[in-house]
Amino acid sequence: MAFVSTGITLLFGTSGFEAEFLDIEPPAFERGYVETSHQGTTGGHTFTPKELIDYGELVANFAFDPATDPPIDGAAETVTITWPDDETWVATMFMTSYKGGGTFEDKAVGSATFKVSGAVAITDASASASASSSGSGTG
Repeated sequence: MAFVSTGITLLFGTSGFEAEFLDIEPPAFERGYVETSHQGTTGGHTFTPKELIDYGELVANFAFDPATDPPIDGAAETVTITWPDDETWVATMFMTSYKGGGTFEDKAVGSATFKVSGAVAITDASASASASSSGSGTG
């Protein structure tokens, strides 16, 4: 089901990095593969999936503020992406790039890239809401 992306938030657990975020490109998940074809293979190449997933990078564009001190030299930290429907993606990330600037008579914009280290935990808001409302109710 499609939704309007207005209202996406980013929370940086350690650095507290904040910005007026304009566009957020969430991490793209990629799983590699190994070719298993050999001289006796017929009909087409064969492959097997690798075990580990590369959870990619998050790219955020924001209203640039030259007074902001980016965590480009900071340690990896917990970053939470909250979607407009309250579902969340939580992962350990660290900043790999930061830039900003302005165009004559236009909004000054910046961009930052964060590399995911490990997996992304995806929480379905409707599942967690129904689970928390189905408690014993004693009290």
